[in-house]
Amino acid sequence: MSSLSKLAQLRDLSVVVADTGDVEAIKRLKPVDCTTNPTLVKKALDLPVYADLIENALGWGREQAGERETIVHAVADRLTVGVGTLLSTL
Repeated sequence: MSSLSKLAQLRDLSVVVADTGDVEAIKRLKPVDCTTNPTLVKKALDLPVYADLIENALGWGREQAGERETIVHAVADRLTVGVGTLLSTL
């Protein structure tokens, strides 16, 4: 039986990519790359680490003029890009 963890064994055989927006998990597991989808971004935004990102995006949205739906989509885009940007810096 190998003394390597399952994660270490996977790293020997493949490239580890995290499918999460959980900053702490990414820091701990140190994947080669990350991927997200709308469901993961929505779940990640519940984490305290994203509080400033949310406040900034909402503040920006409140200052915009135009159709509400367009602004909501723009805020969602800012949040999604913000999550990806934070994950890419880890």
